[in-house]
Amino acid sequence: MIKACILFDENDEPFGFRVAGHAGFEERGRDIVCSATSVLCYAFLSNLSELTDEPFISEIDEDHGVIHFRFKEKPLEKGKLLFQALLGGLCMLENEYDDFIRVQGYRKTNGTFTKINDQEV
Repeated sequence: MIKACILFDENDEPFGFRVAGHAGFEERGRDIVCSATSVLCYAFLSNLSELTDEPFISEIDEDHGVIHFRFKEKPLEKGKLLFQALLGGLCMLENEYDDFIRVQGYRKTNGTFTKINDQEV
């Protein structure tokens, strides 16, 4: 299963995500859930880089199916909009393929991450 952890600060501003795992929908290389998740994440990173001046950090480990992303600073409107588009796409995948991908929000408060109720993500 793919697990997408979406990170928000105490003001519900997005600041990062971690997407990890393999869906197991189909064999590797033919898995549409993995492919769709990858396309969403890569498109987000590419668009953020090309369309904004947002400073960010990203790490991709294709062998283990892990993508880490963090804004270095509070994101501006374009960055937030792109992040919301990514989140919307991931949630659409989860709605269609909920046995293969899980999207969960976490809020950072006083240095601790707390799981956000599914309806709030």
